[in-house]
Amino acid sequence: LPKKKQYEWFVDCYRMRVDDDYCWGGGNLHGLYEGDDASAGSVVSDFLIFCKLAVARGAVPTPWSWAECLDVAACLLIYAFEKSDANEKWGGENIFSTGMGGRSLRCTAELIYGETSQS
Repeated sequence: LPKKKQYEWFVDCYRMRVDDDYCWGGGNLHGLYEGDDASAGSVVSDFLIFCKLAVARGAVPTPWSWAECLDVAACLLIYAFEKSDANEKWGGENIFSTGMGGRSLRCTAELIYGETSQS
């Protein structure tokens, strides 16, 4: 993927995970889905936790510009992102596609968080 698309992919991994946690995470509401407590600051804080975990888990390619990534995130974090959005934007989303050499937003988020949304 071109660099800008890599940043979008990374942000979309986070956004889809937040949606998955809302739908299947047993009340794990965070980020944009934090309900009445959601604010720009809480969404950014939650995303930065994801970023730190991504670095710790070796999920960030090099070279990587955090300034560019955060510019992309600033435009995307205010919007929800679910599987239908992933299908439209990325041509599909299947967690099993990584076993066939493909990419998966969900699989990447699981690698970063160290668990599934249903854990």
